[in-house]
Amino acid sequence: MMKQRREIEPLGSFFAQTKDGYVINPASPERLVSPWLEALEEIRQIYIQKLGEQLHSVYVRGSVAFGTAIAGFSDLDSFCLVYPRGAECVIWQALPWSDDAPVQQLGFPCAVEFVSVTFHHNFAQVNPIVSMIIKTQSLCIHGPDIGPALPDCRPGLAMMMDAELLDRQLSAVEAELTSGRPVSPEQVQSLMKRILRTGFELVMERESCYATSLYLLYMCFSRHYPEREADMRWVLETFLNPDVSPLQLRDRLTDFGIWLRQEVASVLAWGVK
Repeated sequence: MMKQRREIEPLGSFFAQTKDGYVINPASPERLVSPWLEALEEIRQIYIQKLGEQLHSVYVRGSVAFGTAIAGFSDLDSFCLVYPRGAECVIWQALPWSDDAPVQQLGFPCAVEFVSVTFHHNFAQVNPIVSMIIKTQSLCIHGPDIGPALPDCRPGLAMMMDAELLDRQLSAVEAELTSGRPVSPEQVQSLMKRILRTGFELVMERESCYATSLYLLYMCFSRHYPEREADMRWVLETFLNPDVSPLQLRDRLTDFGIWLRQEVASVLAWGVK
């Protein structure tokens, strides 16, 4: 039986902002609904059991915290802050833990992310990217919430995180394609999401707004780069339908990937690696 193709839908909304342009975090405990709420309790317990007294706090970020998660499609992204051991400083480290219990609570397939980050009293200075993530798009579900003490964020350089990681992820997928190894649908989706977010980061300051909806990221990018609208539309379509042929993926990444790398370097005055 053929898998039903997902079509692009105009979903999502921009984050609210203060009169001074600072982004307002839409995450709220009132927006946690079943079965995500029960799955989050399983996640909270896993962090407690695995980390014990080293655990500082646990956060959930993204659509689940916003109350906009889609069953069978949205991911469940969590991370924790841990007290440092000595002088360690973990910026963002994925934890290879089982997601069986949270997924059982959900009753449908879902990618669950466990991440560890070192807590510091001057957290915004030591880890500005995660500081931004906590301040603008995360909800504390265990332990002391450091969000209220973190600095507010306006759309611009302080809110950019994906552009810095684009080259590394593009290179990894290109290496897989060159070697002839298969690229999984999950890898394709992850890269397409990175490209969409990077494209938005190029125009975020000019748009004076912030969003995480992939459709809105595509629309904002296309307003400023109409000559590349078809490429970014393909990226969004491929995220929704990641079973793309290696040849088509290689061809698109060779053209659009090179252009995007160069545009990132031009806009942000970075050297192209």
